[in-house]
Amino acid sequence: MNAQPRAPEPIRCVSYNIRDGGGDRLAAQIELLRVMSPTLLCIQEAKEWDAGMGRTMYAFANALDLVAAPLALSDSHRCHLAMFYDATRLRPTAYDPRADQGTAHHRLVKAEFETTGGIAFTVLHTHLGPFSPAKRLEEVGWFTEAGGTGHRTVLLGDLNTRPLHRGRLDWSLMPRHLWSRHRAARGNRFADRLVRRWSGDDHRAIAELTSAGFRDPYDILGIPHPVTVGHWSPDEPQRRPVVYGLVAQDIADWVENAWTDDSPAAQEASDHLPFVLDLLMRAHA
Repeated sequence: MNAQPRAPEPIRCVSYNIRDGGGDRLAAQIELLRVMSPTLLCIQEAKEWDAGMGRTMYAFANALDLVAAPLALSDSHRCHLAMFYDATRLRPTAYDPRADQGTAHHRLVKAEFETTGGIAFTVLHTHLGPFSPAKRLEEVGWFTEAGGTGHRTVLLGDLNTRPLHRGRLDWSLMPRHLWSRHRAARGNRFADRLVRRWSGDDHRAIAELTSAGFRDPYDILGIPHPVTVGHWSPDEPQRRPVVYGLVAQDIADWVENAWTDDSPAAQEASDHLPFVLDLLMRAHA
């Protein structure tokens, strides 16, 4: 009896904002990730992970049996970006922890990988600025071209923006001093005073990426975008989704599954829930 060939296993990409370096929640976060068994892991807010010659980063890698790429050092609050990969399935061929040339609020990382099956692809890892929609729009200009034809790009990170076309939020549930982080606004002058008029979510950064060719995995799969924030702080009690991953249009057919861990353990571990993206990589002509 001839053995049947094994079906290829998806590459599991995980993006996770661990909040302020994880702190005393690190052990719980590692346990969540161990169950997910990522092939590629992108961590945002690896705050102060550069201390002690990267002691926390390497302990994190060892606990998950992954290899740590060089830490991408952020000039903002030391909220660095960390990337890890399974060396039995991925081989890095290039890595630039400052692909933004120092212009991003946190950092933009560009990594090139090749699978054991010989398929090459690019990973962009970022954490867009949390305070200004205009800043986020400026930041995405550095990598819009990576979503176009001829690119095999996976964009992972905390994009700090809700997905397009996901209905209206109840802004009365969010304090007014936080509106400028999320809402579009314009100022009109009446006599001697300036009146600011607020509209809904400012989606310009995501709209720019979508226009350039990036696709939302949940839209590809035709499933609802799960909520990922709003469970942590009384200042922002409204549960809502945030975009953590997009793929270039040429590899939309690689998307096998996408999901978020919304368990009580995940809600206690960080103010953001981990995002999981399974890619079944296919060779394209």
